[in-house]
Amino acid sequence: WAGTLRVGRRAPSLHACRLLFPGIGLALALAPVAACVTAPASRLVRRQNATSAGDTHPEMLQGSSRMSVEKGAPVKDQVPLSVPADKQKRTREELENVAVCLNPGKESIEAKYLLDHKGNWDKWVKDEYLTHSDRVDGWAHPAFGKKNLPQHMIIGFVGDNKKFPLIPASRTHFDSFGDHLDNACFTFNYNDVRGPDPYGCRPFKKSFQPLQELRNCIATAISHDRIWKNRYAENFPLGKKKVPYITWCNNAVSAEKLWKKVKIRLCVPVDNERRAEEMMKFALAKGKKDLKTVEQAGLHLRKKIEFSVTWPRGRSKPFTPETMDTLVGKCFHVTKGKSLEKFKALQHIGQCLPIMYDKAEIMGYGLIDAIAKFKLPKYYSPNAEAKLKRVRTPAASSLCGRLALAMLPRLSTAPYTFFPDRNLRPGEGSKYHRWEECLHAKEQQCRKTYFCWEQALSRMCGKTERCCPGKNAEERLAAHQQCYFNPKGVPVVGKFKLQLPNGFRTRLEGMGANSCPKLMHTEHDASV
Repeated sequence: WAGTLRVGRRAPSLHACRLLFPGIGLALALAPVAACVTAPASRLVRRQNATSAGDTHPEMLQGSSRMSVEKGAPVKDQVPLSVPADKQKRTREELENVAVCLNPGKESIEAKYLLDHKGNWDKWVKDEYLTHSDRVDGWAHPAFGKKNLPQHMIIGFVGDNKKFPLIPASRTHFDSFGDHLDNACFTFNYNDVRGPDPYGCRPFKKSFQPLQELRNCIATAISHDRIWKNRYAENFPLGKKKVPYITWCNNAVSAEKLWKKVKIRLCVPVDNERRAEEMMKFALAKGKKDLKTVEQAGLHLRKKIEFSVTWPRGRSKPFTPETMDTLVGKCFHVTKGKSLEKFKALQHIGQCLPIMYDKAEIMGYGLIDAIAKFKLPKYYSPNAEAKLKRVRTPAASSLCGRLALAMLPRLSTAPYTFFPDRNLRPGEGSKYHRWEECLHAKEQQCRKTYFCWEQALSRMCGKTERCCPGKNAEERLAAHQQCYFNPKGVPVVGKFKLQLPNGFRTRLEGMGANSCPKLMHTEHDASV
């Protein structure tokens, strides 16, 4: 094979020959033998202007007076680089995805402002989030209880050690950790404009507050439902036996993979709030056909409300008819003789639901609230079978972590895939994904979703220095420039970015001391 050297957008008079890497195995990545470049040095586009991320940065491209940290020369003195139209379109799409959660209904206008005037990020990522914000993290446990598989990854928007201690307390039964454990953005007071907001919830008020009200309505309704609240006293069929609900849930097999050697169990005992979130996830997901009438919307809701991994398929209805009517009419605002406007508005912001969680994970059907696992002794206790542990600590605030995942809504709606899939292969192949595979995901899986989110953290730093690590403005600006021009930390030979084959990407990307992955603490780690 041959790796290709790239120089931004190649000028007609600029020619670069291929690097040939002879040898086998790691020698391919370590032994380049020749590089032939036939162009005057003055004609070369500067390395800093070569962007693999495809982000447009008007201040820098149109002659900003900000100083280049690496070269020490004003950016305006460098050769401006025109960004290809397809990359401009992709950046606009990223910003519109984020703007849906910041300013729903006006996302196109908001995205244009953020694209054309970088200072507009200041009104969302305010000064308080630079100094008084919690940090993100990543948690893991053995996937499907199999130690020979890569670990199951969990995104953490809240890294608070008091709320989620590294050494969990001893617990013997479900939720003995306490009912107080809930997602910060679902309990946040959005009407208080001056209160502390360490977990980055307030900027999303226009989308988070309606979803908060919806969850409260659903949770209240099902808490009074006689079928749902009596589930722990009932017996459920498991094989030829009837067992208590907790036993059924812990052993119910949703799917069997790898010649039935791996049994996928998606059911986790949940409280009213987690069941409400699951209901919202399915009910607000947009299908292939638009719901144009109240009858169509009503049928859609009743079907999605009943569907759950926490209830046996084919068994009796999980809720009484009276509760179903309350959920459809009062909570989702689908009533005969009335407009579907409120329901459509909820559907529009449904993609923002995963970024409200403290911890988010992929469990078969899109991103779900992983806080339920922190209530289970099986996962989060000193003697846990599948022990949860913190394995990653990216250098980003809670707010910027939420903004990063908001950039990738398709990860929550793409079909789940298990095998064959490089996400489950041992080694670096399970971590590398092209940005296009993240932004326009056609399939998802826990590890892909997590490592795509880490890529998005770097790109958020590339969009605004307020999402970059650093003790002061100069350090944040230095990280911002690194993550804007080279978010993956692609190895550079001279003034060229080296295009690597997939097998060596995560080994070599981010190795530089000041590379974006190093600064963001998202570089390669063999332990995960």
